[in-house]
Amino acid sequence: MTSERVTSTQLEISAAHVCYNIPHTLMAVVDHSGTISTWQRDGQSREWIPGPAWTSGGLAINCICWAPPEFGNILCTGTGQGTVLVWAQTSYGQWEKRAHIPASTHAALDACFAPRQMGPIVSIAFSDGSVKLFIAASSLNAVSWDPHSEFQLDRDAKACTSVSWREFDPALPPLLAIGSAGGGGCGEVWMFREQLLRWEQVQQLKSSSPDMDDDGSNNNQGGISAVAWAPRLGRPYDLIAVASGHRVTLWSLTGAVDALEVKRVAVLDHDHDVWQLGWNMLGNWLAASTDGGEVCMWRPDLAGEWLQKNLIISRK
Repeated sequence: MTSERVTSTQLEISAAHVCYNIPHTLMAVVDHSGTISTWQRDGQSREWIPGPAWTSGGLAINCICWAPPEFGNILCTGTGQGTVLVWAQTSYGQWEKRAHIPASTHAALDACFAPRQMGPIVSIAFSDGSVKLFIAASSLNAVSWDPHSEFQLDRDAKACTSVSWREFDPALPPLLAIGSAGGGGCGEVWMFREQLLRWEQVQQLKSSSPDMDDDGSNNNQGGISAVAWAPRLGRPYDLIAVASGHRVTLWSLTGAVDALEVKRVAVLDHDHDVWQLGWNMLGNWLAASTDGGEVCMWRPDLAGEWLQKNLIISRK
């Protein structure tokens, strides 16, 4: 274990969902009442300064994500009613609702914007196992959103719980990592064929061995809680983290997109169920937050073995 300085900022609300923009200078927090609050990090003290806050109008917010900063300060929220709300910050610093998208009659469970090079595209995961993508008619505003594409997971999946984009590569088609619930749950990799305008599953991230506890019982009954595709940055393979129960499995992907070779790199055990994952910009640090109020920081050593380097414990 190593010791690091951790900046702590007291929230006046009970946070249900938290997300950061790509530069990690802005934070959005959703509480259990559906109130959305924004925070800005001070460059010198690194403390988080509270900004504007507003309510969702009585809608239950299940997920929230930032758009790439090239499109302005834009937030996308998915609701338990299946609608998608898009919020934008005005030139006066306040936030206003720009779009109300009746995307589904099923609950939205996760949301994630595509890499900026693809344009203002947001992907939404729903409780019926569908993934729907929407694109803004103009990158200069977020008022009008059109359907881009969609796909449906296998019936055994029951629900799509998490989505994560691979970073942009002009030599590769768009790729998504997907987490599902039901049927034991598994991670999946989907590819968008632009010529056919459709998504196709190209690989599954599933193995029986990491799902078994010491007594032989299955630890994966609740399905996948989070997936996170790591930035590549010179690494000769792609790396995807998949959280299920108290374990996070790291998978490497190599080879051509149509014939991906998958290998389990590591299984990271935690004391509590993992509910959210996040990579640093280099893709060599993985943060896993748990139901026990902890954030576990993992990093590989020189031999490639993944070790827990830091443990951040919340104040009760």
